[in-house]
Amino acid sequence: MLEFNTTKDLISLSDLQNLESALGAILPEDYKTHMLKYNGGRVSWTKSYILEYNGSEYELGGFKELDKLKFFFESKNPILYPKYFSFGDIEGGYLAMGYQEENYGQIFVYFSDEAPQKVANSFSEFLQSIKVVNEE
Repeated sequence: MLEFNTTKDLISLSDLQNLESALGAILPEDYKTHMLKYNGGRVSWTKSYILEYNGSEYELGGFKELDKLKFFFESKNPILYPKYFSFGDIEGGYLAMGYQEENYGQIFVYFSDEAPQKVANSFSEFLQSIKVVNEE
């Protein structure tokens, strides 16, 4: 089972609604549930969560807390804006979520020198694809 460490103070539904206003889109329910529980979330140092992508394995670092989500979205990264927002990191790269009608809720991997590539149709599907190793 995947568990995350809370990265900062917990947030409220109102906090998420403010982020949705900035995005101009409603966030998927599975992602909102996760954010309300963890406000992002980091992987415990006693475990490794592994994502298989494009024939390689990448370790999941965690998910950005609300303040960082807003900051990264407002920076309008040209690789991401206006189709995706950055919400987490993997070894050597990042995670993004689509928030437009054509890619809504889909999860993408991206690196600084390439466009985002889809890895899951939803946040829940993404979490289910993660392998847990080094459990206590």
